[in-house]
Amino acid sequence: RVYSDGTVPLDRDQFAMRVFQEHSEVLCEGKQRAWFERLLPHMSNSRVPSIEVCCQLVRACVAIGDADSAHGFFRKGADDSDTCVELLAALSLPLTVLKDHQHRGALLRKVLQSWGTSSDILASLVQDRNRVRTLLQESQ
Repeated sequence: RVYSDGTVPLDRDQFAMRVFQEHSEVLCEGKQRAWFERLLPHMSNSRVPSIEVCCQLVRACVAIGDADSAHGFFRKGADDSDTCVELLAALSLPLTVLKDHQHRGALLRKVLQSWGTSSDILASLVQDRNRVRTLLQESQ
């Protein structure tokens, strides 16, 4: 179906994503989070339209305690930009979120570089060795 002005109606998933994009600031605050939680199932199958929206979705999911959705949106929408590396670090997302990610190598390299010197990285790896081991096993 095409409207007289040439536009095409949005399906449910696209509509939910558009509502989130237009009102993310409001949907992520206090009592309005319930509306975000109601939109979330419809957005999980949607294409993430930009890095900015990806970051907003990941932050909103973390804020409501939905780690699985946060990881899913990160996997679908993140690229190898510094913005995504900062998001990964700022929200303490596990490195296993990089499993099967198309930019896994570049993101992991940038994350490791952000950790500092070789000794800093080794200390972090020792502290988080189980997650790193899992990531390495899953990447093979």
